[in-house]
Amino acid sequence: MCLINFPPYETSTLPSDFIQSNPQSGVSVSLREIIDRFANKPDIMDLLLKAKIEEDRRLTEQYRCQVELAHEEMKQRELENLDQQRESDSPPVPEGDSFVDNLLSNLELDLDFLERAEPNLLDNAPVSQLKRKAAVDLCNTFLSLSGEEPAPRKVRVQHATKKKSPQQKFMQRIKL
Repeated sequence: MCLINFPPYETSTLPSDFIQSNPQSGVSVSLREIIDRFANKPDIMDLLLKAKIEEDRRLTEQYRCQVELAHEEMKQRELENLDQQRESDSPPVPEGDSFVDNLLSNLELDLDFLERAEPNLLDNAPVSQLKRKAAVDLCNTFLSLSGEEPAPRKVRVQHATKKKSPQQKFMQRIKL
């Protein structure tokens, strides 16, 4: 059932039989009731249906505005939450070499201090290891300045591999 909410009209523009049956202005009338009452008066029915179309357009536009306002409010709250999160949390730490590269490039850190501290290190280690060591040392320095104790450093131990006898190699191939 389709209901039509009519805005208040001047009573002089409405037909007399409509005014007598609906003394209040702004009354909801079903579409079926309009068609039944004004089937023999096409001019009036045309005006009423046009009014209904305009009202529907107005309500649709009003709804769109409410939806847009809700979206804007939601975005504003998300931005506020992100700002609060940035203020309260430290930035997430990416994994791998990208963390080291980003840290060193952001701080514009030079590897000259490594030459002064450990001259033999530069001869034996590739650049990526130097960057990693520099980043770890820098993080430990920041932690010590902030009063936190640096976490123990993990050391990779390479075990000396014992040469396998031909029999062991053969047995290993058979297991595959």
